[in-house]
Amino acid sequence: MASYDNKVLKGDQLVVYTQKVKEGLASKQNKISADNKLDYSLIANTPTIPTNNNQLTNGAGYQTANDVDTAISGKGYQTSAQVETAITDKGYTTMTAVEGKGY
Repeated sequence: MASYDNKVLKGDQLVVYTQKVKEGLASKQNKISADNKLDYSLIANTPTIPTNNNQLTNGAGYQTANDVDTAISGKGYQTSAQVETAITDKGYTTMTAVEGKGY
């Protein structure tokens, strides 16, 4: 097919170009669904899209819950779980315990 980029098409040229476009679309028709969506697997050079967050890595090095707990414990502070345990060990009820009972 001749290149028609940035050209004004007239008469027979327009008919030929239109026919070539129709033929190109017809050859791809079976790859496009009824709602005009192209199947992602048919597109070349695409990355794999993770389906679960456990397939992701922490490349930026954001702090995780374990990192925070380790940093807090390392400075001698108690974690929220340790505070919860200390309160309940003394016979007091915490908000977590109350909410767990549905009040």
